[in-house]
Amino acid sequence: MSSEKILSTPILSSHSVYLRVIEEKDVTNGKWHHWFNDYKLTCYNSHGVYPINIEDQRRYFTDAQSDDRAISLSVCSLSDHEVIGTVSLLNIDLLNRKAEIACTIGKNITPTAGLEAIGLMIQHGMNRVNLNKICGGAHDGLREWVKMLGCLGFTEEGILKQEALRNGEFSDVIKFGLLAENYRNLHSVRDGHFLFVTAGELYRQALSKLKLK
Repeated sequence: MSSEKILSTPILSSHSVYLRVIEEKDVTNGKWHHWFNDYKLTCYNSHGVYPINIEDQRRYFTDAQSDDRAISLSVCSLSDHEVIGTVSLLNIDLLNRKAEIACTIGKNITPTAGLEAIGLMIQHGMNRVNLNKICGGAHDGLREWVKMLGCLGFTEEGILKQEALRNGEFSDVIKFGLLAENYRNLHSVRDGHFLFVTAGELYRQALSKLKLK
């Protein structure tokens, strides 16, 4: 059992994770900078280019706290309160009511942890920030993950050709988005359970999206 303790009141919770405010202890406990230096974990995102240390992460935390165009939260395990990742709404545009979503799961405690974290942030963005659209982008190597995000209502909106360069090879980036009307519809047809009643059902629905062409 982890010795982690709840530092802040959970904002939203799901089957295996909850979201809470990021505390300085989160970024200085020796985990976060290891996630963003991990070659395997960062092989399909923008991290892992400039190695960072705890002080770099502390400066990022300080800057993030004062950025009114971003909301970043810690993703924590419901079972032992361990911090397992981060999820953010970035480039929040209140004039056009849209934002970008980003998520890093450093410790994948369950098959649905990442989906739950993103789903919870979607609920916050739609219900409290009053967004009309949440969008994102993913390296072509994460195509199956993008398909699984379909269970949260995301749809593919286009392909940016040769947008990312890693290990000497250019790759495409998949753009995807979710509109508020689609979110509301899913929330309704699922009887208020956007992330389904059980983690098992969420996972089955995510896997079913992989079969779609």
